[in-house]
Amino acid sequence: MESMFDCRSKDFLKYAFDMYPDRDYLIVTQPHTIAETALLNKFSVVPKTSENTFSHVLYVLHRDQLYEQDMHVSRTSKADIDQITALVESSGADAATTNEYMKQITNATTSFASPNLSFCARIDNQVIASFMISKDVNLDYYISHFHI
Repeated sequence: MESMFDCRSKDFLKYAFDMYPDRDYLIVTQPHTIAETALLNKFSVVPKTSENTFSHVLYVLHRDQLYEQDMHVSRTSKADIDQITALVESSGADAATTNEYMKQITNATTSFASPNLSFCARIDNQVIASFMISKDVNLDYYISHFHI
């Protein structure tokens, strides 16, 4: 790839997958001697095994990784509760675990007195992840151990 187009090389990945809608992975090999381009930053490197004699580096990309640029994380709202419930129920967790988690999410979303904050990640207004963080953080500890 020409160096002047290298920074925009990842833009064509969506079109590569559009050409092959029945394929979920893009696989690229490249010799060790060639410098890694900006395009390959999106790919995962497959670790080489000791008995492998293949002289190239193997890169793999799943089509869903292209959605990362469309993902948005924000505080959970009351309108998100139904989607989060469906997401948690589809996870295979038992009913008791699902009910407890949803009780905590609802409390963190609707009550300022909750010890947690609730967030969710969305792609195209579809909730794909939900998580909570604790308000009770020992900030002095983290400041003493990390550069904050």
